[in-house]
Amino acid sequence: MHRWPEYKAHSGAYPLSEPETHALAKFVLEHDNIVMAVTLGRHDNLVNLPDSKSKDITGKAPKGIDAKDVDLYKHAAELFEETTDQKNAPKEDIAGSFHAWLYAQRGIPSFATVVWTRPEMEKAEGAEESIDEAVEEEIVETHLTPSGVGDISQETIDELIAAYEAETGEAVDEAMMAMVTPEMIEGFAAQAGVVIQRIKAPELEQETSKEEKKDKKKEKSDDAKWLEYFEHAGITGFVDWQAFDHPTLGAVEIGGFVPLSRMNPPADQLDGLAEQQTAFVLDLMNSRPKISITGPEIKVLADGLYEIRIALTNDGEMPTTTAYSQAKHTIRPIVIRLSSDVEHIVMGQRISRVWGIDANGGRSEHHWIIRTNDINSETIEIIDPRFGNHTIKLGDES
Repeated sequence: MHRWPEYKAHSGAYPLSEPETHALAKFVLEHDNIVMAVTLGRHDNLVNLPDSKSKDITGKAPKGIDAKDVDLYKHAAELFEETTDQKNAPKEDIAGSFHAWLYAQRGIPSFATVVWTRPEMEKAEGAEESIDEAVEEEIVETHLTPSGVGDISQETIDELIAAYEAETGEAVDEAMMAMVTPEMIEGFAAQAGVVIQRIKAPELEQETSKEEKKDKKKEKSDDAKWLEYFEHAGITGFVDWQAFDHPTLGAVEIGGFVPLSRMNPPADQLDGLAEQQTAFVLDLMNSRPKISITGPEIKVLADGLYEIRIALTNDGEMPTTTAYSQAKHTIRPIVIRLSSDVEHIVMGQRISRVWGIDANGGRSEHHWIIRTNDINSETIEIIDPRFGNHTIKLGDES
């Protein structure tokens, strides 16, 4: 996998450790004729154009896409904008993702969309919040207890200790706490689903100006925006926290955002979204590379001496492969093979390889001069794993 994030919580034991991902990669590797791909999931590179400047840790592979592929992705983004109403999308790290692997390792133009995101709420007339009131509200603090572990509150530590003891049955003592770091707390909190409450240093609080508080308050958190949307749309996307006596864990609280409520669109929007996505895929298919063969043009130079020309032209709106793949040779090329023996070829290569043809009339031209007693017995074989094979029989016509 491209830039597989080793040691991350959801990375798995090793790349392709899960049977479904292994099967999908196996399918791709067994099919050389995949021209492009669209992934519906948690990543997007159509609303937010992918990073075309940053490199990975080796300094050789792009984190997103190669700079020379920007026009290709802009073209796809324009098609997406024309066929869907989607205006925003999350910016998730694509490290280890399927669509990143298709681009970087298989040379396939690979597009990703989340299909649906939370609609932006329009502010009702007269609902402008008083900034002064917002600032006053911001100044009111929840009184938390310092823990001595960075800026993490003791209340958070206590909650995590309870979760740890319930899970392991092992009591947390002072010796264990002495070795705890803020990074360890953050890691365990993520696994336990505990929200970390932090303490703001008083001196920093005093330095925060009223204007800074205004700026901070103007932008609502993502969670707040989701709650506002759920209320406006009449969707039960959040369940109030309530006490629950768990048979194993004891006293716990259950609640929060309903699983998948921030990922799955409302049922009444599914048909419309499917139609939009289908229209986008059809537009992409119509933009696909379209290869045509010009020739052969055959000219008799002398008795038994012939000049031969052919050209491959791409009349599609997309290149036959990505610029990055052309540079790195990540996929099988188009092979052009002349039947003549090498000693009969006066000019030109018996076997040529074409790693890519540009869009909108891009051409790959091939030229030979050969000696033969029977031009009708000669052929040019074009072996193209993506767009099909062709055999051209040569003749005396000029």
